[in-house]
Amino acid sequence: MDFVVTTKDATIGDNRRAVIVQVVGEVDVYTAPRLKDKLLQVERDGVHHIVVDLTEVGFIDSVGLGVLIGALRRARAGGGTLVLCGPNPRIRRILDITGLSSAFTVSQDTDEGLKVLEREVPSDAGAVGQGGRQ
Repeated sequence: MDFVVTTKDATIGDNRRAVIVQVVGEVDVYTAPRLKDKLLQVERDGVHHIVVDLTEVGFIDSVGLGVLIGALRRARAGGGTLVLCGPNPRIRRILDITGLSSAFTVSQDTDEGLKVLEREVPSDAGAVGQGGRQ
């Protein structure tokens, strides 16, 4: 399976901008830099409310986990947060074993992930205009 990372703009709460980052394939030492680049681009665009869709990810290694941890820290520093959604049982187990399940909020799907962002982020944090990106 090829590795693909795409983004989709979303709106939460009182017109705050969020981004869904959809990941397809395995996140490992070879592909994690591409995920990191995409997450950094989202942050450079001023978005700190991020849902990472892992429903199509079969495996993630320590390098991939490090990328997600870094993105979570940067999102929080910018007044937002990062939610993981749809991890398979194998990835959930990795999160549990590493203790990262307590660091990340995990949701079942992107709709639930956006609702989590609305609840976890203060309504005045990071309010910016909307823009399109694919």
